[in-house]
Amino acid sequence: MLIIDVYVLNIHGEALESLRQNNLTYNTMHRTMLTDNH
Repeated sequence: MLIIDVYVLNIHGEALESLRQNNLTYNTMHRTMLTDNH
């Protein structure tokens, strides 16, 4: 039971980290597009 909980938390943590990195990439791209438009 405990092993499964740790496993799920680990997957959840990796997913959150992936989302955070994707969000940073998206924000950078969005800023670049806005700069290009002006």
